[in-house]
Amino acid sequence: MTEQNQATELEVHWPAMLKLHGADELIYLQDHAAWLSDGHLQAMHLTAEDTLIDSAGLCFHIAKNKSERFMATGERLNLPQVTQLVRMHAAQDGACCVAKLHASSIADAIGMLQP
Repeated sequence: MTEQNQATELEVHWPAMLKLHGADELIYLQDHAAWLSDGHLQAMHLTAEDTLIDSAGLCFHIAKNKSERFMATGERLNLPQVTQLVRMHAAQDGACCVAKLHASSIADAIGMLQP
């Protein structure tokens, strides 16, 4: 199996967050069932540039048919990168002191998005 094929077969580590292209908005996803059942997400017009980022920092493309598997991009974000995305999201939501947001893991950073 090639490295490319191995990358595309990775499983999503939940929870995860959806990063909308061109926006600082992030959407928290507890698990795959939440992805499938969220009417708001199903109504959204997601693009090929939107990315799912999981608790391990792995990035995934979103299939046009939302019930299909996510396809790994081969990109992996580290904790500082994910924390920065969460800070930008919080700032966009009007939170103050976002520079003080810190997490001990990517899963913890994603958990900060829970409603």
